[in-house]
Amino acid sequence: MTFFERSLHAALLWTLTACAGSRPVPPRELPPTGRLRPIDAALAEAGYERVDDWMQAPVPPHGLSLVVEVPAHQCAAVLAIAPEHRRVTVTLARRAGPAQGNVGWLESCVEQAASLPFQVSSTPGTELALAAYVGPSAQAHETIQRLLASASAPPAPPPETAAPSPPPEEPPPPPEATVQNERRVRVDFLNTECAETSDLRASARARYEEARQALREGDLEAAAAGMTESYACVPDGTTLFNLAGIRARQGQYEEARRLYRELLTRHPNLPEARRREVEAALGRLREPGRLRVRTRRGDRVYVNGVQVRVGRRRASARVMPGRAKIVLVDAEDQRWTVEADVRPGRPTEVDPRQGSGPP
Repeated sequence: MTFFERSLHAALLWTLTACAGSRPVPPRELPPTGRLRPIDAALAEAGYERVDDWMQAPVPPHGLSLVVEVPAHQCAAVLAIAPEHRRVTVTLARRAGPAQGNVGWLESCVEQAASLPFQVSSTPGTELALAAYVGPSAQAHETIQRLLASASAPPAPPPETAAPSPPPEEPPPPPEATVQNERRVRVDFLNTECAETSDLRASARARYEEARQALREGDLEAAAAGMTESYACVPDGTTLFNLAGIRARQGQYEEARRLYRELLTRHPNLPEARRREVEAALGRLREPGRLRVRTRRGDRVYVNGVQVRVGRRRASARVMPGRAKIVLVDAEDQRWTVEADVRPGRPTEVDPRQGSGPP
């Protein structure tokens, strides 16, 4: 699989969760200077490719959560570097990775495509350099160990305002370690109001009950916000299940599918009855809807950029649930563009001429 193909199937989601009184600071792109290039080069030789740019971010009070989307039969490795004399730990499902000096890392392999929620912890406020890699074989651990054994631990990441220039004689980075310019990292901030106490469950329960009350009142957006905040305090499977259901009711079918898949991945010990509910919901959300577009003689119709067959009075296409873009072009090349919410397994009628018309 080429780097481009892998980039289509592997994405890195950076989620920073913090409680009241501590605003998340966006991760910043960290240029791969001479301090970081040897790591990229060594892992590239082992078959691992960096998912996206090196990032620099401070540690919130309750740590960082990096969810790495890993393709089937692939391995993911997360590497974190702290300033000197600071320790950093990377964990996954309560399994802590090795650490040496100011460097922590962990790798994990999957048989089927999965979202792996890596947790990174260090002293709050510590500036970390972070990167994630995807590769076909479990060799990142030995590679990093050899790299650290052959030299001292990598220095601290450069300050935000003064990234040192590489020495003139330094060779350019190897081609396989180069990252494409297109961004493949989505940064989500869960700006919760969890109490900064050890009793996070009480805060999570309060947000959960507020969300249930909003749901009873029909305020889906407030209910989704409350469930999101509750899950940020305590990642409970029931909360995530409810959030996915709310997103489905809002018509955000793609997001609902993502949340259901995350539920199966991050909570593998779900009760069998709940697991069947999730799988049934995913099945319903994957069922295409029938989109019917009213047309006239000579019209051409495009749905999400794909031309569809036009009958005598309408064009019809099976479309995955979610937001669909419909473009109608008449015989005189006038154009109408509308969007429609396609529901799972249900027909949706659209008349583009009643929507936005030609300029």
